[in-house]
Amino acid sequence: MRVPAEDLFHRYLITGGTGFIGSNLVRSLVVQGKEVHLLVRPGSSLWRIDDIKQHVRCWVGDLQDRQSLVDCVGSAQPQVIVHLGGGSMGRPWDVDFSEVFASINLNLMGTLALLQAVVESGAPVQRFIRMGGLLEYGQGPVPFVESQREQPVSIYPATQVATTVLLNALHQGFDFPIISLRLASVYGPGRSLDFFIPALICAALKGQDFAMTSGRQAWDMLYVDDAIDAIVTAANSDCASGEVINIGSGEGHSLKSIAELIVANVPGAGELKVGAKPEPVGAIPNLTCNIMKAKEILGWQPKTSLETGLKKTIQWYRDHLPQLEQKAGT
Repeated sequence: MRVPAEDLFHRYLITGGTGFIGSNLVRSLVVQGKEVHLLVRPGSSLWRIDDIKQHVRCWVGDLQDRQSLVDCVGSAQPQVIVHLGGGSMGRPWDVDFSEVFASINLNLMGTLALLQAVVESGAPVQRFIRMGGLLEYGQGPVPFVESQREQPVSIYPATQVATTVLLNALHQGFDFPIISLRLASVYGPGRSLDFFIPALICAALKGQDFAMTSGRQAWDMLYVDDAIDAIVTAANSDCASGEVINIGSGEGHSLKSIAELIVANVPGAGELKVGAKPEPVGAIPNLTCNIMKAKEILGWQPKTSLETGLKKTIQWYRDHLPQLEQKAGT
């Protein structure tokens, strides 16, 4: 794990801190000696931070529970809020309007409720960093640039776009900058096994064959340590409120080439059955972004090559596979 450069702030509040990206951010901040607070939904599993949870303060609450947000923010008094919480329901959508409303309530209204809690509590927030993703650009031309019109094709990224648009209309009314980071496909230690790369690594380590699509889709892959660097860098930047910034590698890799690289780095891996699965409905053929804005405004760029990142990821799953299989899907 890479530790980002020393930052300006000491107290952090993180939503989604028990998830894959969030837990890696929590771990990095704890190593730096920061005071870390987490908003944790009732019943959330803490397995990713089991070994460091004594160093963080967990507040049980929900983005849809206004009072719990006010209590959390008011007690934690954070200087930086990193908003990773939300839900990916409705990806893809199958004409279930309950998923539409659930996604709006959690992702859009939940973000506004969190900001309202900051105002009502009088917390000394200096930065509000929220996460989006490249799926917001949808079927738009690649490589994605922040100035192009978003064309999301499912509910989850649509609510992310809606949140960005609304925040950009409101941000000047806050005493702190609100910055939106659109992350590429983040991979690395701790991703649950229902995602492509962990699922393939798990099968390869057990010598099992792995069925996949044609693998023609191109993904911009970002190692999790680089994602954490970008988040902390944004938190310490002086960029203007309302900025939307792509965070990725700036390169596209086909899923087939990623799969072949993984199999080549696992002795005894089973056969890669390319084309054995149909293409997913609504799949976007190319999720690749331009990261020039991140370089110019944040002075940030990724440091980990795909091959290096995959080797580190494979080793982590080799060491933790029994634990991960017990916690699959969390």
